[in-house]
Amino acid sequence: MAIIRQLRLLVWKNYLQQKRKILVTLIEILLPLLFSGILIGLRQRVPNSTFPNATVYGSFQVDSLPHPLLHLMQLAYVPHNSSVVRQVAEDVRANLKLPSGKAEM
Repeated sequence: MAIIRQLRLLVWKNYLQQKRKILVTLIEILLPLLFSGILIGLRQRVPNSTFPNATVYGSFQVDSLPHPLLHLMQLAYVPHNSSVVRQVAEDVRANLKLPSGKAEM
């Protein structure tokens, strides 16, 4: 019952604040309606465009890199303070067949 009483008091307090500040209440209601109306009006004025010769690219697998890029790719930085991060980096390197560039600091 305490929750219902608290909710009722909160709703009453909100009502009193809305009643005391009529201008703020009207602005809170009218500004979103105004902006929504502007957006709807602009959308109605902009003509629809269809592109009959649109380029559609085919799908491709991402489990391997393209061969021309293979020699350019490497993992630049992998933090060594977490064994999980290290294992994920090793799995990525192995799956993408990247060279092992182990440089210690």
